[in-house]
Amino acid sequence: MDEMKSALERALERADRMGRLSPEELQRQNEGRYIQAGEAITQRFFEHGNTSILAEQIEKLESGGTAIAIRSALATLIGGMDLSNKDLTERTLDGINSLGGSKPVNEISEEIMSLFGQYAWQKKLWYEENAEEAGKEIKERMASAGIYGSAIAEINIENNEEWAQKSDELRSEFNSRLSEMKKVLGQALYSE
Repeated sequence: MDEMKSALERALERADRMGRLSPEELQRQNEGRYIQAGEAITQRFFEHGNTSILAEQIEKLESGGTAIAIRSALATLIGGMDLSNKDLTERTLDGINSLGGSKPVNEISEEIMSLFGQYAWQKKLWYEENAEEAGKEIKERMASAGIYGSAIAEINIENNEEWAQKSDELRSEFNSRLSEMKKVLGQALYSE
């Protein structure tokens, strides 16, 4: 009967022969688990929008993994900032400040929100300066195609190629500035 072993016993013997995880492998495995936990916590925050969710969920983790989960959550939050969505970025900054708020972080957050105002102002300024000229060009093209008078409703220059190109240039410039601010924000958060 000694020769008859269950599948479980054979699997356990093989596992023993293979050895246990090294401390480094265990650490990497735990880090991966807490990184995923930080990302999941951030996702839950985005779904519900309440900053208290971040702290509540972090507190539920084992003390050894909270720092890793917070760093992961902060990285996910920083990555979530987007020039095309001011409300989302504002909510993201609220989450960042709730997890790692300090005077430098708050100042950088204010600069990021200021960037949105600058972007909107630049876009509006260019639009106002060029709307009339672009509208004239569009009307001339339509007239040359035989379209006149009441057949032409209000001109939307945002459909104009020049407007699209200028809008892309502005977006690119401000996205570049936002990327730099994200880096500075990350450095401020991780240096604490």
